[in-house]
Amino acid sequence: MRQREKEPRTRLWRRAARQRGFFTAAQALLDGYSYQSQYFHVRRGNWTRIDRGLYRFREYADLPSSDLDHLVRWSLWSLDRAVFSHETALSVHGLAPVDPAVVHMTVPPGFRQRDPAVLTHRADLSPANVEHRDGFRVTTLARTLIDLNIQPTNKDL
Repeated sequence: MRQREKEPRTRLWRRAARQRGFFTAAQALLDGYSYQSQYFHVRRGNWTRIDRGLYRFREYADLPSSDLDHLVRWSLWSLDRAVFSHETALSVHGLAPVDPAVVHMTVPPGFRQRDPAVLTHRADLSPANVEHRDGFRVTTLARTLIDLNIQPTNKDL
């Protein structure tokens, strides 16, 4: 391993790049940042605090954003246990406008986190019903249509 790859910033940057610049305090800790150094980076403006224990590299504020960036934030909030579904999945698939004010997530039974901006649906989803995107997971189009009780035509699938 090259010397530069051993540096905490390089490790955290690579992780955050897969998550549209977002990362958690726990991820930063794994990559070599103590809680004290995390506090330092927020105070210096190197990191933007998004929520409790959730940050984003400052440089991402200058990069073009996507309507779907907020989904990575919610995925990290759920500790990667949630899959975006229902109307949110429909927007990810490009079939509805994106509404960042309301996020639909399917979570496993026993999931306890709550937020007013999140509508949770409980189910154990099989891997065949889930697609991986850049930093988050979403139900497949077929599963989304089933969740919304929409009868697909051949051209939809």
